[in-house]
Amino acid sequence: MIYPISLNLKDKPCLIVGGGNVAKRKAQGLLAAGARVIVISPNIQADFPTVVHIIDTYHPHYLDEIHPILVFATTNDSNVNQTVVTDAQARHILVNNADAPADFTNMTVWQNPPLSVAISTGGASPLLGQHMRRRVADLFTNGYAEFAQYLLDLRGEVIRSIPTQSARYTFWQSVLTPETFALLDNEQHHAAIAKLKEVTLL
Repeated sequence: MIYPISLNLKDKPCLIVGGGNVAKRKAQGLLAAGARVIVISPNIQADFPTVVHIIDTYHPHYLDEIHPILVFATTNDSNVNQTVVTDAQARHILVNNADAPADFTNMTVWQNPPLSVAISTGGASPLLGQHMRRRVADLFTNGYAEFAQYLLDLRGEVIRSIPTQSARYTFWQSVLTPETFALLDNEQHHAAIAKLKEVTLL
């Protein structure tokens, strides 16, 4: 079993060892999350995103100097990748190995801010994960994102107005009813938002 979490990587150092296609994809995802990306590789692809590039082969002292939150071993040499994994784990740094199990894997993610849905196939098939992401995109239309954004904006007002967590939970249960979700499912998110405004007088 895995333990899924959403990490806040803003301004946090993440290290990628390797400069090929896999490294590029990892870098793109990390940059989108706001991470500080450092890449160690003798060379990187011409279309590689803008990162801190250390032109060198891997050496373990880089782990001690950079203190990364996450490490990605993405070279085309399985022995090098395993060395990176061993060195990172010895320092209690979570590490991903492109060609063998390690501490974590990257899920296939569908995003329509503020919503995110992460999909894992347990390593069975990236193509299956991509297919499932397309199905998720078809299921959760833009109305869900707009509704979620309204709830996000409302949340601060609820916290200020209702002092206890138990009372806030009761409030949310009273407004997020099956009828409200039925409106969402029928692409009537404006009606769902209006329903909440009637109850909360906002």
